Amino acid sequence: MTPEDGYAGGGSNVLTASDNDDGPLREGGGGISFPGLGLSLAANVMGRYEDNLFRQQQSGGGFRLRPRVTVSYGTRLGQQRLFVQGTIGRDMFFGSGAPPDRQRYNASGGMQFQLSRCSGQIAGTWSRALIFLSDAAAFGGFEQESTGLSAGASCRIGTALSLNGGISRNTTDSVRGVGRSFSVNSWNYSAGLTFASRTLGTFGVNGSISDSRNPSRLVLTPDGQQEDGLDQRSVGLSYQRSFGQRIGLSVGLNYINSQPKFDQTVVIVDGVPQVVPREGFSGLGYDAGLDFRLTQRLLVQLSGGRRTRINPAVGAQFVVIDFYGIDLNYQFNRNYALNAGVSRRKNAFRGSFLSDLETVARRSDEFDRYYVRVSGQIGQRLTLGFDVVHNRRRSDVALFDFNSTGVGLSLGAQFGRGRS
Repeated sequence: MTPEDGYAGGGSNVLTASDNDDGPLREGGGGISFPGLGLSLAANVMGRYEDNLFRQQQSGGGFRLRPRVTVSYGTRLGQQRLFVQGTIGRDMFFGSGAPPDRQRYNASGGMQFQLSRCSGQIAGTWSRALIFLSDAAAFGGFEQESTGLSAGASCRIGTALSLNGGISRNTTDSVRGVGRSFSVNSWNYSAGLTFASRTLGTFGVNGSISDSRNPSRLVLTPDGQQEDGLDQRSVGLSYQRSFGQRIGLSVGLNYINSQPKFDQTVVIVDGVPQVVPREGFSGLGYDAGLDFRLTQRLLVQLSGGRRTRINPAVGAQFVVIDFYGIDLNYQFNRNYALNAGVSRRKNAFRGSFLSDLETVARRSDEFDRYYVRVSGQIGQRLTLGFDVVHNRRRSDVALFDFNSTGVGLSLGAQFGRGRS
C-alpha cells in the first residue's frame, strides 16, 4: 500500500505498471521470481469502493472489481530450474463517468541456474494493464504495455566475498492512443561486491548505469530532431545486520548523477513544440530500514530514503523522491494478521512537460497514505483480506490535489502444490 520505487540509481530506474495500487515501500518485491516446482493455479477477486474513484479534485464515488487467474509451472533440468507464469484479469468499473472495462495480462518465464560458485537468473516478462499508480493524474484512465528482459548472477569468491552483476532491457509504451509521450525504453547495468560476516554484518559496494530514451518526445538540436533521454549513474555503499532476534538494520548511501541527454529546451510532445526545463540532479541518495520485533506477534518496521526514478505514468522526465513510513504487523495466530501503516512521499519533478493527459506542468507534491488491513487464510487453499485506506495528495499545482478513502475486500484460492 506504499510507493513502489527503485533504489536511487540502483538496478532498473523505470517504474513498471503493477497489478494493483503501488507496491511496498521497501525495495525487493517487484522482480520476477521462481513460482515453485509443479503446476499451480491461483484465482482471486479484489473489490474496492472509493469515495473519489479516479482521484481527481472533483470525482464521484464508485466501485472497482478486479478478478484474475494466474497459472504457473516450474520444473528442474539438472541443477537448473525453468519456469513460466501467466495471468489474465479484468478491470471493471461501476460509477459515474467510469471508463469501459479493460482486460489485464501478464506473462513471464525464465531459468534459474547454478554453475559451480555462481548462481543467477535469466528471465523475461510482458504485461498490459490500466495504470493504477498514485502518481498518475489519470488514475486508471490509460493503459500501458511493458516488456522486460534481464540477466543477473552472483559468484562467491572464497567464503566471505561475492561478486554480482546484472543487465536488463525494459520498454514501456502507452496504448489506445493516449499518453504516448510517457513511453520509455531503457538499458540498465549494475555490479557490486559484498562482504558477509556473521559477527560484523554484510557490507556492500555497488554501482549502476541506466540509459533511458523517450521515443515519443523529440528534442530540437543543432543536428536535427533527437529522441529525448536521461543518463543516470550511481555508486554507493550498503550495510545490513541483525542484532539478536529482535532488531534488523539495513542502510545504503549512494551518490547519484541524473542528467538529460540533451541541453536544448525545445521539445516536441504529442506533436506540439514546447519549452521544457533541462534540470538534472547530482547529490546523495539513501535508503534505510529498521525492524523492531517487540514481541513474537508484533513487528514494527521503519523506512526512509531518497531516490530518483523515471516514472512513465507522469509528465516529467524523472522524479526526485524523499519518503518515510512506519508499518505495524501483528500476528493474531497462525492464520490471521493485522497490518497498519502511514507513509509520506515528497516528489520533486524534473523536466516537467505538458501532454494530452496533463495540461499543467508538474512541479512538486506530497502524497500521504494511511491504511489498516486484516488478512487471513482459511484452510489450505483460501485467503481473504479486508482493508481501509485513505490517500491524500497536495501539490503546488492545485489541479493535482485530491483526497480519497476506500474500503476493499479480496478473496483468493490456490490450487496445486508449488515446491521450492
